[in-house]
Amino acid sequence: MMANNSLASDESVDLWNETMDNCTAFSEAVYLQTYLGARYRSLAESLALSVIYAIILITGVVGNLATCVVIVWNSHMHTATNYYLFSLAISDTITLVLGMISLRYLLQAELLPRAQRSVA
Repeated sequence: MMANNSLASDESVDLWNETMDNCTAFSEAVYLQTYLGARYRSLAESLALSVIYAIILITGVVGNLATCVVIVWNSHMHTATNYYLFSLAISDTITLVLGMISLRYLLQAELLPRAQRSVA
């Protein structure tokens, strides 16, 4: 039984040494690129995401504001349920706007090269 364990450990040590011998010119940047992918999105991806986020923001804000306007202008809609929907629409609008502001800065950081980001 001991012989099998020592054989398995010897094989794993040999495999480790072989792997390390093959990695002589291996850098951190190559490792990150290989296993995690590109550090930044391409310009086309960033612009597509910006357009999608803008559409979500506009439809969300317009829809929530329309809900609020309808509830405020129609007196027969002044019920507890509609007041609750009104407060949900307001909180959803605030969440949309604040969330999109943070996403804007994330996308801007991906679009600008490092040199421009350090100056700005």
